[in-house]
Amino acid sequence: MGECRQCGMCCRAIAMLFSKKAIEERWDKDSANRDFVLAHWFRISKAQALRNNPHLKSVMAEYEEGKERVYWYACDMQVGNRCLVHKERPSICEGYPWYGNEPGKEQFLYGENCGYKIDQLFGKKVGNVRIKKISKTA
Repeated sequence: MGECRQCGMCCRAIAMLFSKKAIEERWDKDSANRDFVLAHWFRISKAQALRNNPHLKSVMAEYEEGKERVYWYACDMQVGNRCLVHKERPSICEGYPWYGNEPGKEQFLYGENCGYKIDQLFGKKVGNVRIKKISKTA
C-alpha cells in the first residue's frame, strides 16, 4: 500500500463540493473536521488552484464533469511541503485519498508523484506484468 510522501500537493488546492457557508450550516457542529476546515481552509480561484498545483490541469476537466459546483481551497497549516499539524491532523486530511474506500479504486490524486498512486495500479497490467499486492507473512 502506498504512503504519504509529504509532497504537500493535496493541500495546495483542495476540491470540495461545499462552500464555507454550507460547511458551517450542514456539517455536524461538534465535528473536528468542520472546525478545522472553517479555521484553516481558505477559498482560492480555479486559476489559483492551477497555479498552486499545475498537475491539476490534467485531471481538472474530468473532476469537474459533474453538475455540482466545485469549490477550491488551500490550507494555511502548510508551510512549504510540510503540514504543521500532520501528526494531529483531522480525519478529513488523514483519510486522503481513499476516505474509507478500498485502496486501488480510481480516485482523484493531487500530485503526479503522489505516494498513493501505486494503489491505483494493483490488479492492472503494466506492459506484460500484472501488478499484485505483496502480502506480509508473520
